Amino acid sequence: FPLLFYIFYLEKLSLKKIVFRSLFFLLLPAFFYFLWIDIFVKYYMQVHFDVVEHIGNNLSELNILFRRFADMNSVLLFGKAGILLWGYYILVFCFVLFVDIIFFYRFNIEMKIMLYGIAVIYLGLPLLGYLLPWVDLTNTTKRGLFKLLPLILLYMRNSPLLLQISGIIKKWEFSLQGKDVKN
Repeated sequence: FPLLFYIFYLEKLSLKKIVFRSLFFLLLPAFFYFLWIDIFVKYYMQVHFDVVEHIGNNLSELNILFRRFADMNSVLLFGKAGILLWGYYILVFCFVLFVDIIFFYRFNIEMKIMLYGIAVIYLGLPLLGYLLPWVDLTNTTKRGLFKLLPLILLYMRNSPLLLQISGIIKKWEFSLQGKDVKN
């Protein structure tokens, strides 16, 4: 939602359009939630399911949130299981992001949007695990982290480091085209 307001600010929309678009942004998912929980689950599945009943009882204990965040990093992203799940993809992204921040420190709008999406997933999944105990680490959080992969790919498509390396490779390839290469 904050990114949406930022876009509204950039477009210099009137208050009426901001309210209408914000309501559309909020009411459309609420409508599908209502269809799923209050109609499909209630009348078709006939299973009693109330999200309020499943919210954690110990919300004042922030150590649970920090523990979930630490477990997500140490187990799923950067541990042995992380290498099995993602290969070196996450580690390469962290290296590329670090180099981009240190040496290039300029991001186009697409890179900023991808980093925003990555941050929402990266910070939101531990928060969901803290709020809803049935959002476990090895199933729900792991599946949620798969949503990072296309965002990381789109970020790296615009990375100044990778664009520079690609340019060097392209120059090298075109320099070989003019020469008689023997096998």
